[in-house]
Amino acid sequence: MVVFCNGMVRSGSTLQYNITRLLVESAGVGMGIREIERAYPEGHPAIEAFADALEMYVLPTHGLEDRRYAEPDRILELAMQGSIKITYVHRDVRDVVVSLRTKWGMNFEQCVKLVDGALESYAWLQPHAEEPWVLMQRYDELTGDLAAGARDIALFLEVGLPDEAVAQIADTCSMDKAVQVMERL
Repeated sequence: MVVFCNGMVRSGSTLQYNITRLLVESAGVGMGIREIERAYPEGHPAIEAFADALEMYVLPTHGLEDRRYAEPDRILELAMQGSIKITYVHRDVRDVVVSLRTKWGMNFEQCVKLVDGALESYAWLQPHAEEPWVLMQRYDELTGDLAAGARDIALFLEVGLPDEAVAQIADTCSMDKAVQVMERL
């Protein structure tokens, strides 16, 4: 099974990926592949190889409609068959633009291009938001109660971890822990 962690840029997609990856790896049911091109330099296997596996492969992306992994219709087909799940995190696009400008120093035109891509991705997935293979989370809700957000992901993935383990993963991914790691560097 493939678990795509999909989301708007500067909207918590890396946070959601890290939580999802740690949940899957802690439960012993799969693994995360952060950079598939580095993991498979000879060319990565077709998405079907991952989708048909019993293990969960957690893959990050900012847009499934970009055809990086497969044609969008094929992704939807595999999801409807139960071979793919999609987590998605989003936030107010005004906050995305502010974050892009302040964190990455982007000019307005660069921001518009990235936000346009983010909106295309959202528009592609949004009609399926209520499907059992989609979990959509808002950035402010995910970051506002990380333990609850991690629990929602764990329930969505059906990984069967105890609440204490899920809370520990949320703590590991918290901003406080990230700051501590950065201070040690």
